[in-house]
Amino acid sequence: GIALAKAYLLAAGIETRRRQTKEATEHLQLAERLLGTIPDPGDVGILRIGQSRIAALNADADTAVERARDALAILGDFHGGEQGSAVHALATGLTLQGDDKGAEDAFRRAVDLLTVRSDAGAAALDWANFLRERGREEEAEPILRRAYDLGVDADTAATKS
Repeated sequence: GIALAKAYLLAAGIETRRRQTKEATEHLQLAERLLGTIPDPGDVGILRIGQSRIAALNADADTAVERARDALAILGDFHGGEQGSAVHALATGLTLQGDDKGAEDAFRRAVDLLTVRSDAGAAALDWANFLRERGREEEAEPILRRAYDLGVDADTAATKS
């Protein structure tokens, strides 16, 4: 059961990156049922991150922020990579809520937390796009360069902006 739940969590993560919200929602629901009555906090954190990402893709800012904050509370100071993903999800939700200051702080923290993982490039790219959308090109340029340094390729950057 637990191994299958983790597989569903992984599949949902891939599907949210592909913006396949229907499939991701189904896989998160299956994972939640399979995690059992006393699930591992890391798995629940990943579940909440997925729910936050889906809410953001559906333009449900409040749920996106709420689920990301739930994930952070569950993950605590452990699970560094997942914590970075939760902060990235929070930044996205805060952007949708119009909380530019909170979003910018969260993007900065997400990139720092994710630098040890490949997800840092994606967080940096989202941060650069966040700044560009607000007419802050000069500030976005070094962050975009950092995204490239962290492994984001030009094709990925072009489809995200």
